[in-house]
Amino acid sequence: EQRLSRLIALAEEGICLLSPDSRIWFANPKLSSIFGTTPGELQGKEIRELLDREQVIPLTELLSDKPVHQEFHTRKQDGSELYVRVVAAPYPLDSGEEGHLCVIGDITTFKDNEKALLLSNKKLSLLGSMTRHDIVNQLTTIRGMLGLVHRKTTDEVILNLVEAAEEAAERVNKHIEFSKEYQKAGMQVPVW
Repeated sequence: EQRLSRLIALAEEGICLLSPDSRIWFANPKLSSIFGTTPGELQGKEIRELLDREQVIPLTELLSDKPVHQEFHTRKQDGSELYVRVVAAPYPLDSGEEGHLCVIGDITTFKDNEKALLLSNKKLSLLGSMTRHDIVNQLTTIRGMLGLVHRKTTDEVILNLVEAAEEAAERVNKHIEFSKEYQKAGMQVPVW
């Protein structure tokens, strides 16, 4: 029992035991640090007060009769943003009733990094799209000029040079189209 108590106290995840009416009976120090409170302040609080302040999600989804994994966007006591991942499972109590054991991890840094990565990808996508568009516009101009030269001359040497330049412009265009498809592959979820 002492080893288990020490393990719970030193755990890197917040751990709490809920009563049948979803109130916190026990909370380890990590849980209180995640939410910016003390263990004493957490005792007796309904779990919804921590996880779902707007009370949008029915507690039955989290506190069901089987283990559940969910993520919540909530706030710390000081009002700062907080993202948590919760694993909740039924836990038999001495009274014969069923409470719940919750393990709660702070994933705020992960979510912030995920948002920053998404924003960077959007910016890179926009830059790539604009660059491709500009290159295609310039290629269209080059092809138009080569077409005019092709029609205006009968010199075989110049016609050969113009045809070689047109082929090169076509290869560049194919590279641009490929880069567009390649960019899509990195930005969209793979589908069949």
